[in-house]
Amino acid sequence: MSNSIMENKVFYGEYSLSHWIKLMERGDIKLPEYQREFVWAKEDVESLMVSLHKKLFVPPVVIGSSKRDGNIIIDGQQRLTSILLAYYAVFPNQKHWKKEQDERFIDDNDDYQNDDDDELPDPILKWEFKDVVQAKKDGEIKDSNVYERLVLKKLPDWDNSFLGFSYIVPAGEDWNSQQSFYADVFREINIGGKQLTPMQSRAALYWLDKGKKEFFRPANLEEALPRIKNAPIDFVRYLSLTSEYAASKSWRLAYRTGGKKEKMESYYLSYISKEIGKNVEKDNENENENIWKFESLSDKSWKERYEHLKKVWKDQLKLDKIEYKSVIDIDLALFGLLYYTVFEGKEIEDNCEKPIVKAIQDAAETFKKANPGRKPSRIMYLRERFQKSITIYGVYIK
Repeated sequence: MSNSIMENKVFYGEYSLSHWIKLMERGDIKLPEYQREFVWAKEDVESLMVSLHKKLFVPPVVIGSSKRDGNIIIDGQQRLTSILLAYYAVFPNQKHWKKEQDERFIDDNDDYQNDDDDELPDPILKWEFKDVVQAKKDGEIKDSNVYERLVLKKLPDWDNSFLGFSYIVPAGEDWNSQQSFYADVFREINIGGKQLTPMQSRAALYWLDKGKKEFFRPANLEEALPRIKNAPIDFVRYLSLTSEYAASKSWRLAYRTGGKKEKMESYYLSYISKEIGKNVEKDNENENENIWKFESLSDKSWKERYEHLKKVWKDQLKLDKIEYKSVIDIDLALFGLLYYTVFEGKEIEDNCEKPIVKAIQDAAETFKKANPGRKPSRIMYLRERFQKSITIYGVYIK
């Protein structure tokens, strides 16, 4: 019996722009759920049209064959969408399509106490090309409140200008392996200089399972948890750090990041990989396995535990009534409660609201006075807050 190894196949070619437009109009190519929103400006669309008009090189798009969703756009959404918008001569009206909540979390390096005048990031358009296709069918495309007219000086010959492609057929036939493969491909691709937000990069790992999205970003729980300047907490930050502590009562892996943003993001991705069953890559094959150990919640009754956390937070301790001016305040209030209620499945004693709130506020004041002007994200300060939060709640466990 021959022992053949299946390999991914990649095919190359090019289509006319008019053919790409037909593919989008018919729904023959789609965006996977984890893909970023449309982020190009009118100037980017015009620049692309000039390049296509002059028949300059434009990077090819990447399409993947998937068992569940058909042909999915792995890379090239911005280019393909821009071609469609230029062809229809419209651009989404930002006031109509503006995304209410951008993909940023509370900055764990900011105390937010003296920066009320800081500008927030530009809004993201909660929009994709299937919306304009549907609008054209419905006649809504002529509504100036929804779509603005797009006037471009140069347009390509739609039938005689071409855009190349790579078409990937993964070796794995089951959807799980295909999803994992495409998630890795998507995260590695960065054409056009538009970087993924942390949320998009993480979502590329777990987009297969809608339940996992709710696991890592529980909307019902996030509603109860604090926000600063309308930015939500980074729940994965709290899950991952508490998970490592729950597994080994240490932060050996977290401590190696030094609290640096890029290394911490890699740390969060390692935790997500652990929860969804992907292999976590080690820097050194001989490293002690405990360094990479996380306590998994996905095989436990996490939905019930999240609901319990929310109930204790809002109804029992009324922590939603506290004013949170700093990530320091939130860390002290959340880490210990997350550890005991979610990871340990414990109950908090009755009638302890006032002493817990006072302990949190006193500790926050102490940390702020002890380290004025220091970055709260530094791992040594973060670990101190974590341990203090564990201590505060530990006194009141049933």
